[in-house]
Amino acid sequence: MSTATTAIELLLLAIVVALITKRFRLPYTIGLVACGLVVGFAKVLPLEVERDLLLLVLLPPLLFEGALNMDLELLREQWFPVALYALAGTVVGTLVIGLLVWWPAQVLGIPISLPVSIFLGTILSATDPVSVLAMFKELGVEKRLAVILEGESVFNDGIAVVLYLVMYGAVKPGGQMPGLAEGLAQAVAVAGGGAAIGVAVGWVVFRILKHIDDHLLEVMISVVLAWGAYLLAERVHASGVLAAVCAGLIIGNYGRLFSMSPTTRVTLGAFWEVAAFIANSFLFILVGLQMDRAAFARHLPIIGVTIVAMLASRAAVVHALAPIARLAGWSLPRSWEHALNVGGLRGSIPVALALGLPAAMPEREMLLACVFGGVFFSLL
Repeated sequence: MSTATTAIELLLLAIVVALITKRFRLPYTIGLVACGLVVGFAKVLPLEVERDLLLLVLLPPLLFEGALNMDLELLREQWFPVALYALAGTVVGTLVIGLLVWWPAQVLGIPISLPVSIFLGTILSATDPVSVLAMFKELGVEKRLAVILEGESVFNDGIAVVLYLVMYGAVKPGGQMPGLAEGLAQAVAVAGGGAAIGVAVGWVVFRILKHIDDHLLEVMISVVLAWGAYLLAERVHASGVLAAVCAGLIIGNYGRLFSMSPTTRVTLGAFWEVAAFIANSFLFILVGLQMDRAAFARHLPIIGVTIVAMLASRAAVVHALAPIARLAGWSLPRSWEHALNVGGLRGSIPVALALGLPAAMPEREMLLACVFGGVFFSLL
C-alpha cells in the first residue's frame, strides 16, 4: 500500500471521527486517539513513519499557524513572563520530568538511563493549551493571562524541539551526552540562528507581499515561507521550528496589517486553520496506530510515573517562576498561577516528536508509550 493511499485513508478516518465527535459533543482529539488505537490494535492499517518526513510535513503548519494568530503588540507588553516561562520554564520542566522519571524507575527496577529520561523530559516539555485558551475566550478571562499562556506555548514548542535535537544526539546509538555548558551553547546557537532566519525571511516576504494583490498567490507564498524558512534553517543546522514560528509572527502581524487586503486575510486564516487541523488529525491518529497493546501494558508502571512527573514538573515551574516575575516588577496575580498550571496541557508537538523517533532506537517503544500515556491523560 502506498503512502499516498494510506494518507487518504487516514484523512477519511479523521473526517468520520470529526462527524461522530461533533454529533455526540465529544473532544475531537480523544476521538482521534481512540480511533487510532482501535485501528492500530486491529493491525488493519500497518504504517511505518519516517522521522525526517514526519517532522518536515507536520511540524511547520502547526507552528506557523500558531504564530500567525498571535498579537505581537500584546506579546511585547508581556515579554518578560512569556520569556521566563518559555525559556527557563522549558529547561527546568525538562530536568524535573527527567529526574522524577529516572529516580522512581531505578527503585522499581525499570531499565532507563538518565540521558534517556531527560530526553523524555524534552519531548513532554512542549505545551499545547488550545482547549484552555478556548475556554478563556468563552469565559472572558483577562487578555494578559491568555497572552502569557499562548506566548509561552508558541515559543516553548521551539525551545523544546531544540533541546530534543540536542538530547537526541546524546541518546541515539553511538551518541554522547554533552556537558552542561556545551549543551547550552549548542542550544543557544541553534535557537538564535533559527529565530534570525525566520525574522529575516519573514520580513523579505512581507515586503514582497506589499506589491501583490492576489489572495491565492499570497496564500501560496505563505506556504512556501512556512516550509522554506524551516528547510533553510535546517540546512544550516539552525532551528527550523523557531524559523517557522518567527516567520509566522512577522506575516501574522506586519503582513496582515500592512500588505494584505481583507479578502487575503480571511483566506490566509482559513487556509492555515485547515492545514493545522489536518496535521493535528494525522498526528493523533498516528499515535494510536503506532501503539502496540502488549507494549502499552508492559510499560504501564513507567507511564504512571511519567504522568505524575509531568504534573509535578508543571506545578514546580509555574509556582517557582511566578515570584521571579513579580520581583522583576511584572503583575502576575497568585490566582493566575493556577490557571497557568492547568494550561500546561500536552498535545500535538510531543506526539510529533515521539513519532519521529527512529524504529532502530532501543528505547523507542517505551518512550512512545510514555508520551502517549502523558498526552492522553492530559487530553482527558
